[in-house]
Formats: sequence, structure tokens, C-alpha cells
Amino acid sequence: MCSAHKSRPQIRSSSLKGGKKKMRAAVVLLVSGLLLALWVIAVPGPNLTIDTDRTSYQSGDTIASIPMISIPAGSFLMGSPSDEPWRDLDEGPQRTVNISAFMMSQTEITEKQWNDVMGCKDPYFTGDQRVEKVTWFDCVSFCNKLSRDEGYTPCYTIRNIGYDGNHITSADVSCNFNANGYRLPTEAEWEYACRAGTKAPVGEKEPNAWGLYGMHGNVWEWCWDWYSSDYYGTRPDPDTNPTGPTTGGGRVIRGGGWGQGQQGCRSARRSGMAPALRLGTGFRVVRAH
Repeated sequence: MCSAHKSRPQIRSSSLKGGKKKMRAAVVLLVSGLLLALWVIAVPGPNLTIDTDRTSYQSGDTIASIPMISIPAGSFLMGSPSDEPWRDLDEGPQRTVNISAFMMSQTEITEKQWNDVMGCKDPYFTGDQRVEKVTWFDCVSFCNKLSRDEGYTPCYTIRNIGYDGNHITSADVSCNFNANGYRLPTEAEWEYACRAGTKAPVGEKEPNAWGLYGMHGNVWEWCWDWYSSDYYGTRPDPDTNPTGPTTGGGRVIRGGGWGQGQQGCRSARRSGMAPALRLGTGFRVVRAH
């Protein structure tokens, strides 16, 4: 279950000056599809056979030292206003979204935390850098494993798994949002936590008002939702705890990568990627409050 990649680039802190020209979300999905076959073969990854064995850990024990921040219930304007610089069409229309209280990891999951949970022994994959080049399937497997290890009920049911060697390339994944285990944030939870009660469009290097680090820059972060460019326009206003479309070609990624400039490091910036790809992607975990 290890995800070792010895030639990965060094992860840098978020930079809000310069950066690459942003790609529209549709282009990201197209590139994801074209690169899928080559990338799965070229990049080493974990054997993600689903581990169904429970351990002797008691509920509430922590094996990976993952600090969790309490995020209060509230409402916010999701998306970007029509006059926001660098705005993409998939960021609107803005609507009011109500979010229930939850807990979110203070930082993106680190290499050491990944090793502690997944049992990796790779010497190149043991530090406090954010784990990156992990697929969406890697992340849901991590969440289920962490939940079982700490005595919680896993959120994900994973069926019909397709493999290419040791790599999961397809699976039917459903989420029980009432379970008390770890999971990926929904896209709405991610943006709500990122904004932390403010309307600030661009993130900083310091923790936000709720104490979360690295919500912008570093690596793109996987969310639960399927990506749809016109999803916002199909939702009610106000909306409550949306969980995204029921199907799609890619999963939502948020936060911008280390090479993004201001245009990519905005609270409303959204994109999508095929769930079996690992292109500079990391993640953080959430739990029900």
C-alpha cells in the first residue's frame, strides 16, 4: 500500500507571485484522459487491495498524529463574483451554502503520516513534506484504513475494483456521510474551510482564521465530488451540505499547485482530474464533528 516516488519534485511553499498560465478545467480533464495510460505505468504506486481487518485500537486513538481542527457550522457564498479577477465560468453562479460542523486535518497529509497508516518503509517517503502524486483511489483507501485503525466506522464502500498491476484504475465508490470515520472533504466543505468566515479570494502562507495551513499552493487537494463545470447552476439557493454530481469524468481538485500564481491560488478556483491520475495531487482528511 506504499506510494513511493523517488524522483518527485521538491514541494515548495505557496507562491503568490508569477506562476504558470492557468488551464481551464476542461483542458485538465482532457489532458488527464490522454495521460492516464502512460502515467499509471510510469509512476510507481501502492498495491491498494482493500484491507478489511480491524485492529485493537480503541475509538479516538491516534496512530498517525494528525492534528484535526474543529470547523464550526455556518453558511457562506460559494463560488466567485462575476467581477473577480481570473474568474472561470465554472465558479458560478454564486450561491449561499449551509455547512454542518466537521473536523479537518490542520495540514495536508504528510509523507510520515502516510507511512504510519499505510505501513510504508520507503526511506525517501518519511518526512514532513506533503504527500503528493497520490490518486483519488489512494486517498479513499487511506481514509478507510485510518478509520479502521482508530476504531471508527469507515465512510467508503469500494466495489468492482479494476487494477493495472498494483494500481487501482477504476472502482465504484460510495460514501456514507453519517459514518464517524475519515473521508475526503466535499468541495463545499473545502471552500468553506478555506475561506474561514472571510471573503478573501487569495490565500496566504500563514494559517487562516480557523488555523488551517496550506490551503493554497503546495499541492492540489482531492475532494470527494465528481467535477462538473455547470454543477453550481443546477443547485438550489440556498443549498445545504452538497456532495456533488452522482457521476462524472473526474474528481474535483482544489487549492492550486506549487507552480500556480495568484490566478490558481484562489478560494473559488476549481478543477477536475481523472481519479486514477497522480499529477502533483495531495489531500487532507475530515471527520464528522
